[in-house]
Amino acid sequence: MSTVEARNGICSTGFDEFGSYGGKHLLIDGWLHNQNLHEIYIYVYGRALKFFKPKYEQRTHYIKIVPFDLRYAEEYNYFHLHRPVTWRVSSVYRSSVASDEGDQEDGQDGVNILPDLPCFSNCEIAVLTKGNPNYKAQSITGEAFRNSEDYFIFRTQTVSCENLAFRIELYSTKRLDSVSELSELEDESKEVKNELRNGNRIKLERIAMTYCLPTNLTDTFGTVSLTILAKSQKPIGQIKLGYLFSKPIKQETILTMENSFSRHWTKRFTLEVGHRGMGDSYTKSASTRENTISSLSRAAEQGADFVEFDVQLTKDKIPVIYHDFYVLVSVVKRSSSMRDLSKADEKESSAQSTLPSAQSSLGEFHQLAVKDLHLKQLQMLHLEHYRAIEEDFKGMLKVTSDENENPDDWPFPKLVDVLEKVDHHVGFNVEIKYPMKMADGNDECETYFERNEYVNIILNEVLVHAGNRRIIFSSFDPDICTLVARKQNMYPVLYLCVGETARYVPFQDLRSQSSSMAVNFATGAMLLGVNFHSEDLLRDPTPVKQAAELGLVSFVWGDDLDTQENIDYFKNELKVDGIIYDRIGEFQKRRNVFIVEKETRDKLFKERSPSPSRTTSVEDYSIAQNLNKYNLLLTVDRRNPHERRLSAGGSHEI
Repeated sequence: MSTVEARNGICSTGFDEFGSYGGKHLLIDGWLHNQNLHEIYIYVYGRALKFFKPKYEQRTHYIKIVPFDLRYAEEYNYFHLHRPVTWRVSSVYRSSVASDEGDQEDGQDGVNILPDLPCFSNCEIAVLTKGNPNYKAQSITGEAFRNSEDYFIFRTQTVSCENLAFRIELYSTKRLDSVSELSELEDESKEVKNELRNGNRIKLERIAMTYCLPTNLTDTFGTVSLTILAKSQKPIGQIKLGYLFSKPIKQETILTMENSFSRHWTKRFTLEVGHRGMGDSYTKSASTRENTISSLSRAAEQGADFVEFDVQLTKDKIPVIYHDFYVLVSVVKRSSSMRDLSKADEKESSAQSTLPSAQSSLGEFHQLAVKDLHLKQLQMLHLEHYRAIEEDFKGMLKVTSDENENPDDWPFPKLVDVLEKVDHHVGFNVEIKYPMKMADGNDECETYFERNEYVNIILNEVLVHAGNRRIIFSSFDPDICTLVARKQNMYPVLYLCVGETARYVPFQDLRSQSSSMAVNFATGAMLLGVNFHSEDLLRDPTPVKQAAELGLVSFVWGDDLDTQENIDYFKNELKVDGIIYDRIGEFQKRRNVFIVEKETRDKLFKERSPSPSRTTSVEDYSIAQNLNKYNLLLTVDRRNPHERRLSAGGSHEI
């Protein structure tokens, strides 16, 4: 009998499938909305395994991570369950084969009392260096890990971080030669698994393990080294793990499924994005000071579809727009108004200067981090760009504005002011700045804000004040991208990567050093796409094709986009979805695509004759065809799913 779907008593052979619409099928993870729910990521990468004896180094090792609740005994046997369990777990709670026989604390007569609900979910794995990078269930004997080559990400969720521990299991291979050895497999527990490789029967055997306890994870982000113990309890090596805790946002606005655009993208011609508004003004020539309301508004007037700018927090945790982590602060007061600053603040700021003072014709300067200065100090101190004293940049625009300048020209505008003052037709590409460790061992900026708090402050500001503006988040820090994507469902996220470069010192994070790895990370993390570095794509454009095959959006940034030739190459040949460059509209006039679409839509509606009928007419079809020429999205009216309607102008659609 064929499948049918009934609505209002009327049967139809057509039926809706969850996650499918318009010929596309897309399912994504929901966001973290329960305040007690945390998501934990464990990273295994680089030379994670170190052994004390060479014989272990030469073997192939399989890694599996199993979460469990410290309050309950744990069962190692996966195959011989003596009684059913009421919920699915990766380690079945019962009397543990490793527990003390005399331990009767879990219940009377040794009966283990189970909780009504699990405190954690199954642990999934994403392998960024092999095949499909999406998260999947772990194999019984784990995943083969190639030291110094592979990048594994494990994830699980929990409502009880203080009671959640992890068992890291290490499996290795052993060739089986005798019939007796093969027969033994039938009676063994989960510690073994046999496979055929090149005609040989291979036995995977658990050779060692270690535990990661809540006391090992002392922060919400970091690394931990654990001692690997053989079955004899003898230490044979160490494993190094990275970890990240993702906490739900304490939202001032309630997130619902009504506006869920985290993976939504309407295909158009290449969107053009104004870099820091009208462009870099502190190390390049520009007519307007970068990352100011004036620069962003000017880019909007010049026809930018989106404008890109950088957000970070001041010491008093106010989101401001500024690109660099450091500024040069003059020891000479800017004006008499400086007397409003307390001497305590001046003393504190001076104490935080970790670099030698710089002498120039501008006076004496000390380098300070933006995070160590209050917003009031940033607005009142005499500041210069951290490279202003270098000979090549002495003629560029200054950070500190003149007192008679328009306030919209002032540096360090608050994020809330930018959201409210810049034309709402222009979209925002909000780059969340967060310092990373460089490949040479240096830090961009040390002792920074805790990641969850940092992201929450910025997200709340956007959720409260953005209105219907189109917004895309991005960051060079892949963990910041993960947090932004998991904390909300309204705005998509692009991963900013550097890739292979001879121009900059690369980041230490392996996910940023390869564009191909960046694509795999974005796929597994369910991001919208990747913002590639132009230098790397000019060398090898294949990551754009890889991203398209995996359903990702591709943007591009970089100094190479200072030439029209390269801009045309990325737009017309690679056909990227977005391109970010300086001085937008100065050499080639253009109009914001969203304004053009709205004007066209309004014109078509005015030409349409009013009709009381709700049925589809030839005129409706003609209008829809014309709108499709402008790549407009047709959506379904929630009140009548069979009626097609045009998306309203100024919606969140990107």
